[in-house]
Formats: sequence, C-alpha cells, structure tokens
Amino acid sequence: MKKEIIAIIILILLFSSTILNTLFLTRSIDSLVSAVNNSEAAATSGDLNKAVSELEYVSGKWKGMDFYTNIFVRDGEIDSVTDALYELFSYLYNGDTDSAKGAYGKLRAHLVSISDAEQITLSNIF
Repeated sequence: MKKEIIAIIILILLFSSTILNTLFLTRSIDSLVSAVNNSEAAATSGDLNKAVSELEYVSGKWKGMDFYTNIFVRDGEIDSVTDALYELFSYLYNGDTDSAKGAYGKLRAHLVSISDAEQITLSNIF
C-alpha cells in the first residue's frame, strides 16, 4: 500500500509541476507579446525611439529567461525568437517601418508558437 501512495504522490507532483510550468511560460510569453504589440504601435505612429525601447525590454526579458528556456524550450525555437528579435532591431534602427511590420508578425508568431506547444492538450499527451 505504501508503494501505491508514493506513486500517487509522485504523479500528483509531476502533474502539478507541469501545470505550473505551463502557467509560467504562458504568462511570460503573454508579457513579451504585449510589449511587442506596444513596440509595433509606437513604430506605426512614428515613435521609433519608443518602439526600440519596448523591443529592448522584450530582448532583455527574453535573455533573462535563458536559464529557463534552455531547459524547457527547444533550441530551434529559442534561435527563431532571437533571430526575429535582431531582424526587427535592424529594421527599426534603419527606420524601415514597412519591413518592420512583417518582422513584428514573425516575432509574435514565434513567441505564440512556443506558448501553444506547451499547452496541455490531448495531442500533446498522445
């Protein structure tokens, strides 16, 4: 009977840690996407300094998540987000707001795909 209780406790701990991981990642990604949206709104209105500032916030927060992302997120997804960030920086520094529109969408899509991949669904379990 003790073995069954220990097994149940371990399963509960694993399930709880999975839920906490999903919540943390979702909140972090939502915060990054919100800042990307703020940056895009600033760039659209012509305030490139504010757009770059918001994007620097995203970059700093993304780099601050390195320890976590290197454990829980696939390397290809990490590289995709980082590449999209620097591509967007280059457009903003050059004042190319037309090209930046597509880069904003690309960055947002990469961030959202990380969050979507970690959601608990039947397709992710089986």
